[in-house]
Amino acid sequence: MRVLALLAFAAAFGLLVGAAPEVDGAPPSEDLSHGRVLSDDGPSGDGGSVITVSPAAVDIEDDRPSVHRQTLELSNTGSKPLTARLALRFDTAKRRQLADQQTPMIVHFGDDPAKTRGTRSGRRAQEEPEKNASVSKPTNVTCSHVGRLLLRPRRGPGEGAAVGESRRLAQDRSRRLARRLESEVEGLNITGWQHLEFLGIDIAELNCSFDPDDILNRVRNGFAADLEFVELDSKSYFPIQDSSTMASSSIPDALWQSQWGMRRVGLPEAWQDLEARSDPAETVIVAVLDTGVTMNHEDLVGRIWTNPNEVPNNGIDDDGNGLVDDVHGYDFVDNDPDPSDSDGHGTHCAGVIAANQNSIGISGAAGANTNIKIMPLRFLTGTGGYTSDAILSLNYAVAMGATISSNSWGGTTRSEALEAAVRSAQDVGHLFIAAAGNSASNNDFQAEYPCNYDDVLCVAATESAEALAPYSNRGVQSVNIAAPGSDIKSCYLGASSYSTLSGTSMATPLVAGSVALVWSWLGNRLVTSLQDLRSLMLESADRLSWTNGWVESGMLN
Repeated sequence: MRVLALLAFAAAFGLLVGAAPEVDGAPPSEDLSHGRVLSDDGPSGDGGSVITVSPAAVDIEDDRPSVHRQTLELSNTGSKPLTARLALRFDTAKRRQLADQQTPMIVHFGDDPAKTRGTRSGRRAQEEPEKNASVSKPTNVTCSHVGRLLLRPRRGPGEGAAVGESRRLAQDRSRRLARRLESEVEGLNITGWQHLEFLGIDIAELNCSFDPDDILNRVRNGFAADLEFVELDSKSYFPIQDSSTMASSSIPDALWQSQWGMRRVGLPEAWQDLEARSDPAETVIVAVLDTGVTMNHEDLVGRIWTNPNEVPNNGIDDDGNGLVDDVHGYDFVDNDPDPSDSDGHGTHCAGVIAANQNSIGISGAAGANTNIKIMPLRFLTGTGGYTSDAILSLNYAVAMGATISSNSWGGTTRSEALEAAVRSAQDVGHLFIAAAGNSASNNDFQAEYPCNYDDVLCVAATESAEALAPYSNRGVQSVNIAAPGSDIKSCYLGASSYSTLSGTSMATPLVAGSVALVWSWLGNRLVTSLQDLRSLMLESADRLSWTNGWVESGMLN
């Protein structure tokens, strides 16, 4: 007989716990439907195994973050040894961890757990079973980001690429990997598992009590044939802004005359030509992966993307994407649906892309084209951001329809996981635009990421004196194009405030907004894909004596 008993932790920390024995060559049954008891008969005459769970139910209510411990006593009253697996599912106000993102935990009946640890989870213990085992585990274990592993299972012969393959195939492979890691890597306790369907990447949350570097080394050594890559999460990426410029206080309206960069790249002429066309402008969503956006800014009214399938503030995941109330993007730093800016960097970038042409403040590259929308995705703070949060943001952007992303951040740490995420996004037609960096170095010799990943549109900064900005990184093989980035006025914190900032951070959204403008008006009537438009932008760039030898093409035109 096989029994699956369920417990429900309700209210603020909802938790479902299921226990099921494993049989040779097969994973355990995993049905987390609340309140169900599953049973099936084992092979005739084998004596079977029976699990009982005590207590049968626990209710915990707590409106503050805290740790709750519950001891579960599992008894095997049958005659056969077995290995049981507990699967945890959290359901909190901010995030739901669904059945396909379960937290597995192995409990052994029959042999000393220290002896059976490291064997395959489907293998039965050989000695006589112990009748009782107990498990004590906090219900809301949370780890810092250094407790995250970023990985991708290696696909077998005949399997498709991560993007485009069936959801079932990718999720099944992800689940199998989670089970094997938990059962075969000594000391590993996975407290959360996310499979990013659109990027084909998995994020494993590890118990804080283990040394992440030790776990990483053992996973790499033991699963080299099973993984395309595995790495430890780290805070490796930072806003790229020249430190010599600081935010100013509120600046008077009618700032167009100070927007030298827009005029230098010919945007007024582009607006006039495109708006004279009879073809309608199409909606283009530009994801801004940054510090968030001040969504109530006077120059961004009507420019912020709205999730059409999410009802605001009802506490329900209406569109089924795993996030609750994500009406205007998401905050992956604090894991909530409010991607508001507390730094100013992201808001400044958003204004460069799409500030309204409305006789107040400034104008963004989108001009009067209100079909260009900003999707705010917060993964950075003023002190930097984690690789995993960048990947989660990009996965959200691709899943929710953003075809362009503006990335004014970077670092010198190469991440296989982030590189794979960018490549997977490109495979489905997404154009990833990134800043070159502000260390005045040559990226051909000292790489900056994500700028140096293949097929990223990487942007250097120029100044009004017709020169490459002295702080800007460069590289004819790695930096593709230059755009105005010094003394750029744009939106800032506060509903009617503006600032002047400098950096490749400011040049990057100008390119992103210009690409979005052309794609919105011309789209497939001009080229077949955004990668083709990328090539066209490089071909049409102004080749100038002072950009020659510093970037692949020239100045944005």
